[in-house]
Amino acid sequence: MQTFDETLRRQSFFEALFGEKDDLHYLPLERLQELVEKAGGHILKSGAFEPGLPHYLAYIPREYVAQIKDEKKRVELLKRWDKAYEEWKQGAEHLPVGWLVARN
Repeated sequence: MQTFDETLRRQSFFEALFGEKDDLHYLPLERLQELVEKAGGHILKSGAFEPGLPHYLAYIPREYVAQIKDEKKRVELLKRWDKAYEEWKQGAEHLPVGWLVARN
């Protein structure tokens, strides 16, 4: 489960990059399974993928952060990105990503 601090960091990246605070929109695997079954689907396979990357490094390249026009935000977010990269090199990992295959 992600921490409140991780969520705020991602929201800050989105705000700096796109002008408004946002977050990734995905459901936990258990909730996704419930929705598929409630909609009449049948889950054929499901599981979790462990990418082994810090959560926000997995989808926001440093080059994107470096393009932020607001210098104060850019400098702060680049520091955070670099810190996260150092943590990754020391073993910090991305949370597991749930996946499933279903049919109706």
